[in-house]
Amino acid sequence: MNTKLAYLKLSPAALLSLTQRGYSTVADLAGLSTYEILRISNVSGRDWLKLAKALGREPPAKQ
Repeated sequence: MNTKLAYLKLSPAALLSLTQRGYSTVADLAGLSTYEILRISNVSGRDWLKLAKALGREPPAKQ
């Protein structure tokens, strides 16, 4: 869980938003809920799927 966010190949905008808020590893995001992570600007879609996999969370089911 100490994977650096840069290794996840997130979009540059999402990576910048996360690092500006002080998050540098996946472990830093572990305390946040799914809702809180998705509320961070530029984090959505594929970036969220990569973060969910790294955090060991299930992505929301398609309806």
